[in-house]
Amino acid sequence: MDIETRYEETSFADLKADLMRWKKINLDINDTAQMQEAFKELVKIKTVPREKAQEMGLFNEREAAELGIIDPETVDIPAWRHAMISFPHPLLKAGLCILDTPGLNALGSEPELTLSMLPSTQAIIFVLAADTGVTKSDMNLDAPRFKHLQRQ
Repeated sequence: MDIETRYEETSFADLKADLMRWKKINLDINDTAQMQEAFKELVKIKTVPREKAQEMGLFNEREAAELGIIDPETVDIPAWRHAMISFPHPLLKAGLCILDTPGLNALGSEPELTLSMLPSTQAIIFVLAADTGVTKSDMNLDAPRFKHLQRQ
């Protein structure tokens, strides 16, 4: 689903149900090169004016300043808001579903998507990057925010 859908007032559930919104790329699991090209689509970025990135909630001046990024004219943002990948694997056929967010900040930028899916999960796994270790945003994880997800 294209990142520009963030400008719309349409609920994420309605956008997700509208098949015309999706770009379909077939995966040939027997062709490694084709799969590599298909997966490259997932990591595409768009370079947009800083103001546009701010309007979409994808740029925060305070956080950028903490990283030494001061007043950029343009910002790289993801080309896609949401992607679904399906290929034949025994675990996936058995019902395993993996939700991979772009980090803890996804809770703020896509709360409808993330929080609507979390209550039906059987496990939540936080994966930390080995090269950065535990970050400030990891340390600021607000456990009470997830309290309603705890099973009795």
